[in-house]
Amino acid sequence: MEGASGPLAIWRGQDLAHRSGRVLASGHAALDAELPGGGWPLDGMVELLQASPQGPFWQLVLPALAEAVKAGRGPVVLVAPPHAQPAVGRHALRGQGGGKRRVRRCHQDHRPAPGLHGFGQGRQHQLP
Repeated sequence: MEGASGPLAIWRGQDLAHRSGRVLASGHAALDAELPGGGWPLDGMVELLQASPQGPFWQLVLPALAEAVKAGRGPVVLVAPPHAQPAVGRHALRGQGGGKRRVRRCHQDHRPAPGLHGFGQGRQHQLP
């Protein structure tokens, strides 16, 4: 994949021991200990897959998202987030200097569509 600043990386579970590059701490020490490089990667896309849409999505990402927005590290795009963002999270992101402009949400319509994992698989196999 190619991004505005160069090639973007897709890392998968089997790549955990091989991750290099810039990361941002998640805000949760136990999670950082499991993430490659000790945090969320800054040079690519992150997909969180949960067994239930009521999983702890926002608790996992809000501390790092707020820090990324505060530091002005570029746009943050949330693709089909699993459920409504808690009010405290909206305020945390928007209160960080231009957060409303840097945080974008893309929602899927009701038609079945492949998620980011499907996109990554298509890129890997050169599917149109």
